[in-house]
Amino acid sequence: MYFTSQKNDMKKILFQLKANSWFYGCALILLGMAIATPFHNTLISYLEKLIDNGTLSLGVLIDLKSVSEAAGSSKLILIAGASENITDLLASSIKYLSWSDLLLSVQLVLIKLSGSSLVKILSVLAFIGTFFINYRTIATKILLFLFVLNPGLPAFVSGVKYISKEMQFEQADSLHKNLSDLHDKYKEKELSYEHFEKIRDEKQLAKAEKSGKTKLNFFTRVGDATEDDFHLAAEHIEEGVSEFLIILKSASKTIIIQTLNLLSSIVFQFLLLPFAFFYGIHRLLKYSTEASGKDQTYVFQKLVVVETIFVFLIGVSVMTGQNTEKQKKSVPPIDKKSMIGNQNHAKQKHHLGIDVSHFQQEINWEEIKEANISFAYSKATQGKDYVDPRFHENWKNMGNVSLSKGAYHFYQSNDSGKEQAIHFCKTVGNVGKGDIPPVLDLEGGGIIGTVHKKELQKEIHIWLRYVHQKMGVKPIIYTNNVFANDYLLGSDFSEYHLWIAEYGVEEPKIPLAWKNKKWLIWQRTPRGKIEGVLGNVDHDIATEHFENLIVKKY
Repeated sequence: MYFTSQKNDMKKILFQLKANSWFYGCALILLGMAIATPFHNTLISYLEKLIDNGTLSLGVLIDLKSVSEAAGSSKLILIAGASENITDLLASSIKYLSWSDLLLSVQLVLIKLSGSSLVKILSVLAFIGTFFINYRTIATKILLFLFVLNPGLPAFVSGVKYISKEMQFEQADSLHKNLSDLHDKYKEKELSYEHFEKIRDEKQLAKAEKSGKTKLNFFTRVGDATEDDFHLAAEHIEEGVSEFLIILKSASKTIIIQTLNLLSSIVFQFLLLPFAFFYGIHRLLKYSTEASGKDQTYVFQKLVVVETIFVFLIGVSVMTGQNTEKQKKSVPPIDKKSMIGNQNHAKQKHHLGIDVSHFQQEINWEEIKEANISFAYSKATQGKDYVDPRFHENWKNMGNVSLSKGAYHFYQSNDSGKEQAIHFCKTVGNVGKGDIPPVLDLEGGGIIGTVHKKELQKEIHIWLRYVHQKMGVKPIIYTNNVFANDYLLGSDFSEYHLWIAEYGVEEPKIPLAWKNKKWLIWQRTPRGKIEGVLGNVDHDIATEHFENLIVKKY
């Protein structure tokens, strides 16, 4: 009797499998994906980067808000009024950005939860439960819920990530870049005033020494400070707090628009779209089923089939897109048109490179290496005491993937060439085998205060000679035509190889100092895209002669 009952149960299960083969086939596919979790690792990394960008942006916003609040105590009514308005805008941006970070964090928790062992075990148990008539309805409902969580949700987010990348939805990266640029402008102003105060202190001390005093009295300090304030009152008001508030005011509207776009994008992509899809399909199928007299189990079984098709289509789209990207990697990320010019590019072998700083945040250097990139430069230092927060990490990781690596220094006119050279060499150390020459970055952003061209040229040459002597490798000069033709006058600069920055042209112009020579590296765009970097990155090409500069010893 027992064996007859078991035989009948087996027949029922086989009949059920045959009658609902479409459901069980799809359920097995989704169950396999739920256990394998193919999308999870890349998605977790993607969401963590978005959250990191948001958190860093929040920190900068809070810092800027503090500065704006401090300006509110000014006795100048216009400055105080502008400060209050800007502070309110920044407070709104902080609120919107906090909500965005919260929504992304919830999404990250759900993705991590969907890949947990508990969800996998429950999925298997629910699948088994669908074979038993007493538990079939509840088991199918639970199974559908778990399949929506995993792999439905990760597949959906993977599709969102792919679409965002294709359509260049980079609100988090754009906001962080905008805020970082703004913060750097503020810090640059702060540094210039520190430099001004240092010069005043030195002037006061020199006066005291002439009069035979060993220290400055209170009245001397106040007198000199007052004299400076009278002479530079207009400059201080224009270039000090008020200028920063003008910058902040013009940027604050952009900032609040970017934060609103980021919030609405996240709400739309991660809340409204999945809800509309899953709930909408459920209601549609339930309505059609009720009209045809089918039971609820049939509805949920049909939903599993629809979700399988949905996940399959997203998977195929994403995989096709990834394969296309991999194929693109074997082709230099340069349009053919730009390869034709006065230097006969078509016949030359070019080396493709990128240059990065802390703006690019965390970089996957293994993916960079796979993308046909031959060399990379990382910002090391600026002025006489600033070190890029990401330099040491980038320097180490570039070496780990055997990428030809180089470091560059952003020159500031308010510090001496020797001080900056010492700081750079101390930070970078010696160049090793496979490394490429150090670079001196010379551009308008490094001009602080009043500059005498001959004095600037002298200090730049001091930097170049010191680094050459200390590292044993001749540096390269990075610049643009506007700066070079204004400040880098004289053929002695052409002793150093040229890295020229010019965008949107088929061939870069050569600055006057290098008129009888050619460029070695060309920075073609500051908005390049490449696997391994979230957001924009500078793209560069180097001529075949670049190979000869790679260090062969040490």
